[in-house]
Amino acid sequence: MTDEAIKRNAKLNRSLAALRERRSGRVSSVTALVVESDNLRIVEAAAKGNDATVKRVVRGQLDIPIDGETPSAESLGNAIHQTLKELKIKPGPVVMGIPRGQVILRNLVLPALPDLNELAQMLHFQIGRELPFPMTEAVIDFKILHELEELAKPEAEEEADSVKKLEVLVATARRESIDYYHQVAESAGIKLIGLGWLPYSIARCAEIAKITERAHNVAIISLRPSEVGIDIVGHDALLFSRDIAVNLVGDAPPESTQCPDEYAGTVAIEVVRSLHGFTGMEHGEPIRKIVVAGETDCEQKVVDRLAKEFGVETILFDPKRLDIPDDSAKAACGAMSAIGLAEGAACSEGLRFDFLNPKKPRPPRDLGKIKLISGITGVILLIALLFGIRSSLVNKRLKVYDDLTAESAKIEKHNKIFRQMKLQAATLKKWERAGRDWLDDYAHVSAALPPAKDVYVSSFTIGRGGTIRLGVQAKSGEIISRLDKQLRAAGYDVKPIAINPASDRYGYNFRSAVELRLTSKAIPNLGTNLPPARPTDDGSLDGGAG
Repeated sequence: MTDEAIKRNAKLNRSLAALRERRSGRVSSVTALVVESDNLRIVEAAAKGNDATVKRVVRGQLDIPIDGETPSAESLGNAIHQTLKELKIKPGPVVMGIPRGQVILRNLVLPALPDLNELAQMLHFQIGRELPFPMTEAVIDFKILHELEELAKPEAEEEADSVKKLEVLVATARRESIDYYHQVAESAGIKLIGLGWLPYSIARCAEIAKITERAHNVAIISLRPSEVGIDIVGHDALLFSRDIAVNLVGDAPPESTQCPDEYAGTVAIEVVRSLHGFTGMEHGEPIRKIVVAGETDCEQKVVDRLAKEFGVETILFDPKRLDIPDDSAKAACGAMSAIGLAEGAACSEGLRFDFLNPKKPRPPRDLGKIKLISGITGVILLIALLFGIRSSLVNKRLKVYDDLTAESAKIEKHNKIFRQMKLQAATLKKWERAGRDWLDDYAHVSAALPPAKDVYVSSFTIGRGGTIRLGVQAKSGEIISRLDKQLRAAGYDVKPIAINPASDRYGYNFRSAVELRLTSKAIPNLGTNLPPARPTDDGSLDGGAG
């Protein structure tokens, strides 16, 4: 495969990330946990640019029985919680992995469709026909391996054209397996953000350590206490994966004892059998290199036996190829899957297989539902528009109402004065029609009043029906009584006068309101009714000296 093709495949796989069911933001640090029998592999990694760097690799012991049975989710979760507590590790976001035995693998060759969603739909349809259980119980994730070219059947007198196709690796797990890891995480009190596939995590670790070659196939043999993993990587992809149950004598050989020869022989036989089976497959290419990894103290014996049996370059996995701390090198020998998980979750590309957030085709659009929602939205917008117009009109009318109310209040303030002036004007017009001059009556009333030294007029108003109202202030009550007689003598009809004590600053100690009504007898005669003589000390009308 050329470099250009590899770049195209990488770009396609990055684009497929958009089909994941849930996509969260990239985490700054992550902890990978992998359970191997009663061992717990722990790897802490942190984001570093687009890549990731491993901070620590630790192996812990789980307090669970080793009887070949899968422990319950609760007991395994409690054991993980206790081991993390003993190691004083408080993980943040956590990723775990599904082993090979819980995944169904299938290689498909599909047309290279431009729409990746259509590609995912075609893939799910094809896999659904081949699964031994319903699609509702399946969790499917996939990765594009290669871009292939096939010759199309030539038409009449036309040259054959090449048709691009994609080889896709599909991994399917039962939903109950995913639920199991959810329950384990809940019992352990950890936050599970990803659930990868362990064989592909091993391939990723080999890629980071640069022990694989694009042009050749490399077999990675992982020795574990109760099983052996065989993974073949080539062209930057996982081509083959198998787990074989091979138990060591006891739980795990102590460092002081030698590895049993029968164990190394059994492993070598099973590995050679699997490798020959792979090379015999269609499109199977020869194995150019074998890498043995593990922490069982049997790795060197297995390397020697495989080199003798298979006849290709066989080496031990060297953790120094990884950028990890020196104190984590020994634990890293058997933690390739955990390292690949942690690095994949922390880098920008993310896990290539993630059963917690699988790549899924987007559901088809429900046009009827879309039309219904659009119609409801249109009605809501129309109602909102009508309410907006109504609100605008109401606000305008309220403004007009407020302006008129303010103007009415202003007019009402002067309405009393207007009514009084209207009455006075009507009275004066009536006098005018009767041939009476109101100034003459004013002078006539003034002449009938006592001298100013005894009384003065504080107010003078003309009411309806020719009524004249006078407010007077007098020196004494006798003067007001005399005023009543004088007005009656002048021909006016006088309403009985009430005398009230009320002093002012000028020494006039009595106040009264006099109401006169014009009669036919009250005819002004300025020739006979002269006002009282002015006091000798009155200078109010003097024009000045000279």
